[in-house]
Amino acid sequence: MEKPDFPTNANAWISSTAYDLKQGAQDKLLEAGYDEAYSQYLKAQSITNVLGTYIKVKGGDLEKDFENIYDLAKVVQGEHEVRTDHLEYEYLKEKYGENKREAVKDWKPATERQKQAFTYLNQLVRDVDILINERHGHPILGFTHYGDGDKTKELEEFINGGE
Repeated sequence: MEKPDFPTNANAWISSTAYDLKQGAQDKLLEAGYDEAYSQYLKAQSITNVLGTYIKVKGGDLEKDFENIYDLAKVVQGEHEVRTDHLEYEYLKEKYGENKREAVKDWKPATERQKQAFTYLNQLVRDVDILINERHGHPILGFTHYGDGDKTKELEEFINGGE
């Protein structure tokens, strides 16, 4: 990639990501038959494509928070794959031919774990944005190590252990 189409410093990237995560699914996705959970999957995918490659945070509590952001995005992605694991390529080819987009009708609903991971992802990114961009007057939800949050253990238990 020559020139990324996203901010490449952590402060600007986290702010842009916080904004993006708050937005609902794009109308064009919904009109095409996709659901909110698929939109969340795409947002999570954009995070894992950028973190560690273009956005790197080294050292201390902020690095832990960015690792948790990455890990939560991976959970969202992994749980989305659960929705489609039951679909075999040959089945899709036979049922839908070249119009594989129609297979969305056969996806399972989003898992509770995917929904919770996206909620945590949104909350963590929001907290990091408020802290590193010094957005005074906004309450901190407590999900960051950087902000000595009281919910970091809860967040990491979710990431590492399941429900």
